[in-house]
Order: sequence, then structure tokens, then C-alpha cells
Amino acid sequence: MSDQNSSTLTIHQYTPSIAVGDGVGQGILFTQRLLRSMGISSEVFAHDIPPELAAQVRPADTYSDNTGQVLLIHHAMGHGYGD
Repeated sequence: MSDQNSSTLTIHQYTPSIAVGDGVGQGILFTQRLLRSMGISSEVFAHDIPPELAAQVRPADTYSDNTGQVLLIHHAMGHGYGD
């Protein structure tokens, strides 16, 4: 994760699964670009990551909850995570 200090706003996103070229995945990556363009620290986390997105999406088990950060959660299709 990028270096953070107490004055850096951080908004991460989580999705159980992300796919190349689908609407939800494209929306998540667009949101990340938008947040970063505004100076907001932002990473995307998922369990199922295709090799084509491995450089852009972090494994969900590497997410660390920190005080003061926001986590946007996306659900678009059935999955067994969180049951």
C-alpha cells in the first residue's frame, strides 16, 4: 500500500471478484483513477483477480483496516465470501 499519513484521505475499494472489461470492474477502476486524480490514496482489493489485472488489483487478504480510511464494498454477482 502507498505511504500514508494522518492528513492523507484514503478510500479503498473491495469486490469479491473483478473481471477484465465488465461494467462493474471498469467502474471500480474508473473510481480509483478519479480518486487518485483528486489526491486521494486508493487501492482495489479482490479475492478473484485475473492475471491481466494483477498489477492493478491487490489480493483481498492483504487489506488492512486503519482508522480514518473508507472502504467501498461492491457486490455484483453471487460469491461465497463473507458467508
